[in-house]
Amino acid sequence: MFTPIISGLSFYDIVVYFVLFSVIGYILEVIYAAVVLGKFVNRGFLGGPWCPIYGFGILIIAIILKPISGSILVTFIGSLIVTTLIEYFSGFILEKIFNQKWWDYSDIPFNLNGYVCLKFSLIWAVGCTFVIKLVFPAIDLLIRVMPHLIGEIIFFSVIALMLADFAATIFAIIGIRKKLRLLQNIADRLRENTDDMGSFISKETLAVKDRYDELSRSLVDKWQQRRILAAFPNLEKKRAELNFDHLREQIKEILDNSEKKAAERQQKTIAKYETVIPEGEEKPFAYSLCFTKLFWLFMIGNVVGTILETLWALLTLHKFEMRVGLVWGPFIPVYGFGAVVMTLLLYKSYKRRDLYIFTAAALIGAGFEYLCSLFQELAFGTVSWEYSDTTANLGGRTNLMYALIWGILGLLWVKEFFPFISRQIEKIPKRIGSILTIILCVFMVVDMAVSGAAVVRRGERREGIPADSAFELWLDKNFDDEKMDFLFPNMIYVE
Repeated sequence: MFTPIISGLSFYDIVVYFVLFSVIGYILEVIYAAVVLGKFVNRGFLGGPWCPIYGFGILIIAIILKPISGSILVTFIGSLIVTTLIEYFSGFILEKIFNQKWWDYSDIPFNLNGYVCLKFSLIWAVGCTFVIKLVFPAIDLLIRVMPHLIGEIIFFSVIALMLADFAATIFAIIGIRKKLRLLQNIADRLRENTDDMGSFISKETLAVKDRYDELSRSLVDKWQQRRILAAFPNLEKKRAELNFDHLREQIKEILDNSEKKAAERQQKTIAKYETVIPEGEEKPFAYSLCFTKLFWLFMIGNVVGTILETLWALLTLHKFEMRVGLVWGPFIPVYGFGAVVMTLLLYKSYKRRDLYIFTAAALIGAGFEYLCSLFQELAFGTVSWEYSDTTANLGGRTNLMYALIWGILGLLWVKEFFPFISRQIEKIPKRIGSILTIILCVFMVVDMAVSGAAVVRRGERREGIPADSAFELWLDKNFDDEKMDFLFPNMIYVE
C-alpha cells in the first residue's frame, strides 16, 4: 500500500520512525533532567510525551546515513556531522523565531555560540551510531510484523494528537511572549516613575505595580504556560528577571549606569566587527578591509567550499567524489569569490535586521551564481552546474533552493563567521603573512591560468584539434581526458 518515496522508506515507515523516535527522545530528555535536577521535568517542546526534533533528526539521519551504515567509523563521523548541524540550525532558527534560546551551552567548553558543544555532539554521535546499528533493525522488524491497519490507526492517531498539541503550544508561547513584553514595558514605566533613591512612589506607579503583579501571577496560572516555563529554564529566568522587588533594588543603578552601559554595548558590538587600534600602536597584519584581508578570505572560502562540496557529495550521492575548481589544490574559486563579494556588499550590514541580511544574501548569492555560470560558459564553453530540471530555476544557472541556502550562509557569514575569521587573520605575524600572501597570489594566478588552459585544451581535443605547441603537448600529457573527468566530474561542455 505504501511505496518507497525516499531512501527506501515509505510514507508509513516515515510516520513510524518519526513517532517512535519523538517518544524515545522525550524519554531520554526526561531521564537526563531527572538525573541532573533530581526531579521530574516535562522537557518536551510540546505538552505530550514526545519531542519532534528527535523525530525529524532521526528521519534525516535515516535518509542520509542508513544507506552507508556498513562501517561503524563512517556511521559515527556522519552522525557527528549531521546531529551537530541539526542541533545548531534548530537552536539558531528557534531563537530567531521566538527571540529566546531554548537551550544554551555557553558555559560548556568547546561550544559554538551556545547552540552546540563538543560534549553533546559526541553523545549524539554515539547515540545515533547505536540507533543505526541496533534500533533501526528492530523498528524495521516491528514494521514488518505489525499489521498495517493497526499501525496506521495507532501512529496516525498520534500524529493527529501531536499536531493539536503543537497548535496549543504555539498559542501558549505567543501568550508568554506577549505577557513578557507587557511586563518589560511595565518595568520600564516603573523605572521612569521612581526617583533616583527609590524612596518616592506615586499613585500612578502603584497602579502600574498592581498591573505588573497581576500579569506576573497570570504567567503561571495556566498549566501549559507553567510547563513551558519549567521545561525551558531560559524562559523562567527571563520571567524571574522581571521580579518587581528586584527592579526596585536595581532602579538607581540602572538610572545611573544606563548611558554608560549603552555606550559599552555599542563599543563591544563595533569591536566584534571592526578592530580598533589605539593611537600609536602598530596595526596588525591585514588590518581592516584591505586587499590582503580580502585575499585571505578568498583563500579560506576556496578551501571551505571544497570541504562543503565534498561532504555534500558524500551525504547525497553516498560516495566520495572529487569536488574542486582548479587543477592544483583543494580550491573552488566560486566560493572564494563568493566570500569576497558577500563581505564587500554586506560588511556594514551587521547592525541590520536578520531578515534584511538574509534577503540581501539570497539575492546576491543567486545573482553571483548566475553570473559565474554565464562567465564559465562564455569563456570556456562549459558549465559545472545545471538546474534546468529543478523548481523555480533561472536559466538552469541558479534556483530558489540555492538562493535560500545562499541567504542562510550569508546571514551566518555576516553575524558569526566573518568577525571570527577576520580576527584570526589579523593574528598572523606580519612578515610571515606578507611572504605567504605573495607566494599564494602568484600560485593562484598560475593555477587559474593552467586550469583554464586545460579546460580549453580538452574542448579542442573533443573537436579533434591537434596540439600545435609545447605547452599544449604538456597539457595533453598531464591533464588528459581521464584526469579531467576525475577533477571535474560535473563539468559539461555546451554544444
